[in-house]
Amino acid sequence: MAGREVNNMIKISVTELEKLYNDNLNSFVCKKLGISVPTLVSLLKKNNIRLKGKGYRKKVLVIQE
Repeated sequence: MAGREVNNMIKISVTELEKLYNDNLNSFVCKKLGISVPTLVSLLKKNNIRLKGKGYRKKVLVIQE
């Protein structure tokens, strides 16, 4: 057996990947696509998708006095 056979390839556009990544947790995206976190990060970098980083949050903190 020469090489590795991939039968469960998932096709997703760069736009769909970016939306999925930005709207969900990394763990959810990985589970949905059946990949590991390092593979996800590799795909994001390969497709020039900006990484969220550790401080990325969609919530806004408002401090009231």
